[in-house]
Amino acid sequence: MNNEKDCISRADLIAAYKYFSHNLRTSTATIVAMLEAVNDDLGDDAEEMLEIVAESGFLLDTFDRGMSSCFRFLLEDKVDAADDDIDVKRLVDHYLDKTKFSTHPDQADIEIDVEDDFHIRTCGYVFKTLFMMVLSEAVANAKGKLIIKGEPPVLSLSCGQGFNELPVVFSIFTNMFERGGTRFSYTSDEISMRFDNENFDCR
Repeated sequence: MNNEKDCISRADLIAAYKYFSHNLRTSTATIVAMLEAVNDDLGDDAEEMLEIVAESGFLLDTFDRGMSSCFRFLLEDKVDAADDDIDVKRLVDHYLDKTKFSTHPDQADIEIDVEDDFHIRTCGYVFKTLFMMVLSEAVANAKGKLIIKGEPPVLSLSCGQGFNELPVVFSIFTNMFERGGTRFSYTSDEISMRFDNENFDCR
């Protein structure tokens, strides 16, 4: 393991391990803590606690699927190639519906401006999983209002006040997105996905 490629692969494996280990443990710990509080009748709002449990369960499933896809890519250089027609606005709405606690106006300032007829065709399973993780990081790390804007061929997540440090695994996500024809890029204040022309040949 002396050549540059092996060194990069080892660094990617360590980064992926740390990222998914942290997120899986965080979601699991939240679920356990909330359920114990409900069981012990320690909370004033059991409904809110169960909402947090549901959200953490959704994120746990998302990161579990993300881990599987990411390590398959790193270890086998494979990405699920099954194409799927994806309604981008519906995907954004689905995430917000499943994370009602952390994306509630009391918790986060989010503005959505995604065209209703924004459809793409790409590796559905992998894209949806990666997108959910990216959106989760954008929500968690935005220092101010998060603006989700979708106008073909670009979907962007931006914050005028910038993001806190984004995870290093985004560099791995970049290569995974590319396999499906999506150019993924990110800076300190914007995350963007630009879709190739063939992504729109779906109807």
